[in-house]
Amino acid sequence: MQQEERTLYVAEQGATIAKTSHRIVIRNTSNKIIQEIPFFKIEQIIIIGRVNLTPDMIFAAFNREIDVVFVSRDGRFKGRLTRDNQKIVNLRRKQYERSGDDEFRLSIAKSIVAGKLKNQRTILMRYNRDKKADVAREIIAMKISIDSVDKAKTIDALMGLEGIGARSYFSGLKCVLKQDLGFKERVKRPPKDPVNAMLSFGYTLLSIYVESAVNVAALDPYIGCLHAFEDRRKSLVLDLMEEFRPVIVDSVILSMVNTLEITGADFYTIEGCEGVFLTDEGRAKFIKALERRFASEIKVKDEHDYSYRGLFKRQAMLYRKAVLGENINYEPYLIR
Repeated sequence: MQQEERTLYVAEQGATIAKTSHRIVIRNTSNKIIQEIPFFKIEQIIIIGRVNLTPDMIFAAFNREIDVVFVSRDGRFKGRLTRDNQKIVNLRRKQYERSGDDEFRLSIAKSIVAGKLKNQRTILMRYNRDKKADVAREIIAMKISIDSVDKAKTIDALMGLEGIGARSYFSGLKCVLKQDLGFKERVKRPPKDPVNAMLSFGYTLLSIYVESAVNVAALDPYIGCLHAFEDRRKSLVLDLMEEFRPVIVDSVILSMVNTLEITGADFYTIEGCEGVFLTDEGRAKFIKALERRFASEIKVKDEHDYSYRGLFKRQAMLYRKAVLGENINYEPYLIR
């Protein structure tokens, strides 16, 4: 079990989460209490693997508006229990109307892609300050992609630029890793090396927080601008994640790998399976490092400080304002 800020992670396989008076009680398979936490300290519970919830705990989570998220042990999102927002009809009607406005979608999508590419390029430059890795070609290629974004005439063209930029970025990422963990390129399913295993797991956790922010803004998570509309695809969540992938997940991985905070010993393989997976100890270390980043504070222009969790909500509200016509465009968060 890990408790970071107001999020509780439960990864003890076979454990049971129950309600006792005003506390959350976690018991192991021997029925021994291994953790107790007052309800008021928790806003979200992330369950990893096979963990049980009692009926009383489920009702308590609904009544107290605690978001309960289910993730597989290898980091795949499975589902969530969350209370419906009942004040959404007029906003959703406007959001659906905007989804058919090609000019609006293209404008927002350009901002999203430019924000992601700029942040990726900045990460490469940050981690190559000593100039020991030869990533100049990738950095130049990313600048060309960034400069081409505004000229794109369609969403498909934008996605093509994003794909070209991603290849340059991950090629550069490989060069600035100071520990050889077998990373050659981005491979999602299954992840074939420790870096890809962390990328996939980290992006899942990032999507959970971004979706929570989208829910707070009362937006439909399935209707975005950049990613195509498909059943079971939360396009808006994927859109709003883009600018934060390199800023949070990738930079945490780079830091952990380059300082040997995480090594090959924190991963395992399964015979007959091509994937590489985090051990329980490795997962705990990675979650702790990610949660430190989620909780860290940054200043946005001339505004007050935000934690990254707070910044996700700010960005979701900026998107909402764009949908409602209260601002001209969506502005992504950019690092320097």
